[in-house]
Amino acid sequence: MRRILVIVLVLGTHGLTGWGWHREAPPWPQAGPMPDAPVPVKPYRYAPVTSGAISNRPVAPMPWPDVNRRVSPPAVKTPPPGPSTPGAPRP
Repeated sequence: MRRILVIVLVLGTHGLTGWGWHREAPPWPQAGPMPDAPVPVKPYRYAPVTSGAISNRPVAPMPWPDVNRRVSPPAVKTPPPGPSTPGAPRP
């Protein structure tokens, strides 16, 4: 049983690979130029790796009041309470 399996595998491999069927290489199934043929391309343009990058180097620290003004929420102007303001207590 094992000998038959080995023979079938050897002959099957030989048949599937096509050994002895062609004396020359089969023609290339091409739909365009050959893959190893040179093709025209645009010349390479040098672009530095750091182009478009911003500098993140440390800078001198800002005074604390300036930092607080930059991060604080915007001030909301409230109208003075008066008779036209709804919900305002009447004097």
